[in-house]
Amino acid sequence: MAIDSGEIVGVTPSVGWEAVILDPLHAEFTAISSDEPLAIHGVAIGSATNPTANRMLVTLVGDGNAMPEAMCEDSITIQDPTKYIELTCCPSGHVAGPELVVDGHFVGPNLPATDYTPWVSGPITQGQVAIFDMNQAYAANNNWVTPGFFNVFDTYLAADGHGTINQAAWSQQVTGLTPDAEYRFCTLVANLVKSGKNFDDPSIVLQIVDDANNSNTWTSSPLSVPENPKQWVSHSMTWTAPSPLSTSYTLRILSTVQDAIGNDFALDQVSFRECSSPPVDTCCKDLQTFCDDLEAGIVFSADSCKITMDLSALLPCYTIEWVDWGQGPEYGPWTPSTFPYPMHTFAGNGTYPISYLAIAYNDSNFICLEKIVTDTITVQCQSCSCGKSGFTLEMNGQTTNLFCYKGAPTPQLNCPAGDIMISGFFGCVDPADQLCDETAVNYTVTGPNGIIDQGATTNFPTFFFSASQVSTPGMYTLTATTLCTGQTDSCECVATWIMPPCDTCATVPIGLEAWWPMDEVGGEADANELNGNHPATSFPGPIGLGGPDPVVGKVDVTSTLLGALEFAGPNPGSYLSVGNTPALNFGNGAFSIDAWIMTTMPTQTSPIVDKLASQSTGYSFSIQGTSSLAFPTLAIGTTNGIEVFQGPAITVGQWNFVSVVVDPPKVYFCTGGDPGGSSTFSSSGHTMLGIPTASNSLPLLIGRNPLNPHWQIVIDELEIFSTAVDSSEMKRIWAADSLGKCDPSIVCVCGGFQDMFVRTPQGAMNMAVTCGGAPLTIPCPDPGKGFHLTGVFDCAGGACPPDHQIDWTLVHQNSATTHSGGFQDNDAFFGIHILPTYISQPGMYTLTMTGYCNGDTCVCEVQFIIDCPDLCPCDIQDILAFSANVNQGFAVALANKSCKACFSPLAVSDCETVEWYVGSTSGTPIGTSIGSQTFCYTFPFSGTYTINMVVTRLKPDGSLCEVFVYSKSITVTCLKSPICTTSVFPNPGFGEGAIGGHMTMGG
Repeated sequence: MAIDSGEIVGVTPSVGWEAVILDPLHAEFTAISSDEPLAIHGVAIGSATNPTANRMLVTLVGDGNAMPEAMCEDSITIQDPTKYIELTCCPSGHVAGPELVVDGHFVGPNLPATDYTPWVSGPITQGQVAIFDMNQAYAANNNWVTPGFFNVFDTYLAADGHGTINQAAWSQQVTGLTPDAEYRFCTLVANLVKSGKNFDDPSIVLQIVDDANNSNTWTSSPLSVPENPKQWVSHSMTWTAPSPLSTSYTLRILSTVQDAIGNDFALDQVSFRECSSPPVDTCCKDLQTFCDDLEAGIVFSADSCKITMDLSALLPCYTIEWVDWGQGPEYGPWTPSTFPYPMHTFAGNGTYPISYLAIAYNDSNFICLEKIVTDTITVQCQSCSCGKSGFTLEMNGQTTNLFCYKGAPTPQLNCPAGDIMISGFFGCVDPADQLCDETAVNYTVTGPNGIIDQGATTNFPTFFFSASQVSTPGMYTLTATTLCTGQTDSCECVATWIMPPCDTCATVPIGLEAWWPMDEVGGEADANELNGNHPATSFPGPIGLGGPDPVVGKVDVTSTLLGALEFAGPNPGSYLSVGNTPALNFGNGAFSIDAWIMTTMPTQTSPIVDKLASQSTGYSFSIQGTSSLAFPTLAIGTTNGIEVFQGPAITVGQWNFVSVVVDPPKVYFCTGGDPGGSSTFSSSGHTMLGIPTASNSLPLLIGRNPLNPHWQIVIDELEIFSTAVDSSEMKRIWAADSLGKCDPSIVCVCGGFQDMFVRTPQGAMNMAVTCGGAPLTIPCPDPGKGFHLTGVFDCAGGACPPDHQIDWTLVHQNSATTHSGGFQDNDAFFGIHILPTYISQPGMYTLTMTGYCNGDTCVCEVQFIIDCPDLCPCDIQDILAFSANVNQGFAVALANKSCKACFSPLAVSDCETVEWYVGSTSGTPIGTSIGSQTFCYTFPFSGTYTINMVVTRLKPDGSLCEVFVYSKSITVTCLKSPICTTSVFPNPGFGEGAIGGHMTMGG
């Protein structure tokens, strides 16, 4: 494209394009097509050519529609769109199968099989082939000037004439053919030699050879390829595969001319495909068949007075354009895959006239048949509906109510586990709450390990489950469904309950900081810690490879027949090391340590944990004594020096549960021998003289005492707590014996959503709402005001995290628009604020809340009805009031000793969103808020700033209503003060030992 002084003055199009200059700034490029099946600039699909609608409009754009200075030339690259139209070889109206030729476009670089001698780079000589584009071909032989089929850069297979006739310039073996199927073998051929040479022209034939019997061949008629005109010519043959078939056949393209001079040709677009006749149109047959299909395929189903036109059995090519239920047409269109189907609710029982327009489309998507059908429909409104169902669960003589509605509180049963019987009612009732015809109830009962029972029962079911079926800790679910007579929507009850751990494993006490199960099997660099991510590194090598050795443990939760680690000495021996962390430094506060241990105890010390060494602060817990008399021992730094205490004696050579609890100034020990169920559980107490200082910067060592030689000890289930664990809790861990402590993953399940209220504007009564309950009608709030939904979401179990995620989605019944959000809830109550922009349309809304408890999920659906005028109106009076509200501006609060400032709109409602800008309103805002929410921002330094409040209101349909801007200048003075590191007040930052508070009746 030539450009001069900002104008297009000349265009030279690429091959396959025509160009027209429309004006100095526009040129139009059109892809050339041809009526010939495979002419040089068109590609045929069967006998159809590429359409002429491939146009590209090029616009010259500069500064002010003119180039700032003259340019000699510019260019654009336009690729011929015909390149992307696939050559199938198949005749018009046939369906092409998969392409069986590999690299028939000769993208290369690998050459095909050939009788010629392949040659990868030019120049080439007689009897050789290569893959070239036009420029490469010319470089190889300056008599070759043929461009590629698509453009000069398109590659093809160049064949230099062979001295022997009937030599294959290209061949390929094909397999997997279908007997009696029709195939088409085709290629594009061009004469390589420039026009005017008048050499002998190549003569090309296509050949198919039976590899099992070379005498079986099929050959096309010869095609002579002239020098002039310079064009690509198609050559093809149709072949019906024999029956029976050989395993493989070879496709060949031969030269039948012996003369080496001029017998030079190019091949491209080689193709071999199965060509099958198109299927018979399955839709458009005759009018009677069409009417029969409509009668058989359209089913009118009833849900009380609501009638649905079910189209699922119709052929996919049928469409219902409109339906008239007797009150004027309702327009679709509806197809068998369109949901929802047409439906209408009639006023009551009776026979009603209906009509509808049905259309059939052929395989080319053109209308072939249409019919207006008139009919009558008899409506018998059913009065039966899903009853208020419920079940009672009985275990060990205690009854528990189970709730059917989604998101209901999940009851937790009491220990011990026992046989369970569940009974109740689940069925359909009439308006007088009388039982309708009995229906079958399908049920499934699942537990932590999967399905327990399933089947069918009556409307008054009774289920019995033995304790062995339902004693595994976790959540259990009873799901029951039935279908009321004459209804299409089924009734469903999903009732859940929780079975806690009962006489199995011990619940983990409160205050757990670290838990090392010692369940490694060898080769690990660290010992895993379950609670606080405190891995213990193995020294002097990996576990089992220089570090502690895996051995049979007291508690084996891995079923590896291991489950404990053996530490051996003396100096330095094998041990574990945990880096210094605040979680394991207890200062003058309470802490506890427990473990199962086994030691031969020949003399001196078998250490369990050590964070003392030669320090005057810290702590160490070990077994000290001899093989005949040994004691659990605590050494702890205090203001009175290192104080040492010992607990009850243990029996060396067997498993012992040992624990120490520091509850200043008290220290007490708990011990229990093996087996836990029959040996004695003992305890003893002491009093410290000084105040403990159980903190230092040392790592915590497991199985090593840095100061003394130490001896063999096996440690299992080592725990450290930041609380004073009660002796009764220690006894439960000991009594659980080899069952150990409960895995936290099975003792945290959803307890459900409950105690929920909708809180409307001040002065109105709060309204209770339940999951799955009847829709709640919300009284009209004031324009620009929404409402709050508050409630309680429970996670049941002793190992639940302190906070949990709650996600919510709000959907209007007739709108695709949804609003959603999520938050971390870390207290007993949660709250969701429903903005007026969310409920701007009257009608039914569904609020779906999803709560997460570890891996367990609870879902609660709440419906409410809004029947109000626009809560965010946008007529002229509202816009004027909106403008006046924005002009009231915003309040500013400046921090005295920092660069922080907070802004609060004075009269903006919840219908508006606010964007805050410093200086210009272009670019990215410094923050956003809704309504009168306060927004705070910390400026980088002192100074005077212009704050722009950009307020936007949307119409109820979500389109823009109006935007107003209010500006104010503020002066920020940053007087930063150093952080006070000492204080006369205890805990000035409320970061140490913080506890939850509460308010009494008086405040």
